[in-house]
Amino acid sequence: MGKFSTDEKALKKLIFTSTGRKNQQKEVQSHYDIGNDFYKLWLDYTMSYSCGYFQNETDTFPGGVVPSLREIMQIAGDMRFYTIEVESLRRHYNKTLLCWNKNFQEHRREVVEMFDERFARMWELFLCSCAATFMNGIIDLHQIIFTNDVNNGLPMTKWY
Repeated sequence: MGKFSTDEKALKKLIFTSTGRKNQQKEVQSHYDIGNDFYKLWLDYTMSYSCGYFQNETDTFPGGVVPSLREIMQIAGDMRFYTIEVESLRRHYNKTLLCWNKNFQEHRREVVEMFDERFARMWELFLCSCAATFMNGIIDLHQIIFTNDVNNGLPMTKWY
């Protein structure tokens, strides 16, 4: 078996995308503005391109910058927002991406016909690499519920 090697220059280009406004707009458009026919192939009937929430696991972008949980909590406290709940959606996002990839694979031939092989491979890489980074804890996403100032009228426990 051959030795695995990494093209560090290419990897840095993928990880450290441009922060310029013009380039960010181009990156977002290349990802999202590709038509509903593509997304209809592998998203569900709601066309929701967001994390699913899987009840049985509760024990969902290029050029984007996501603040850390610590940064959000610091700013929220400074603004007198009170934290009611923080939940990691990391495993939910992993499962969502795996479901999307399964659906994508079922329609891969159609994707290649709509676009080309390179496009299909790019989306496979995107879906699978994102799933892997969520699964391994490299990236995480949190749902945070705040109240605006003290609110003692809310239920003390979550029963929904």
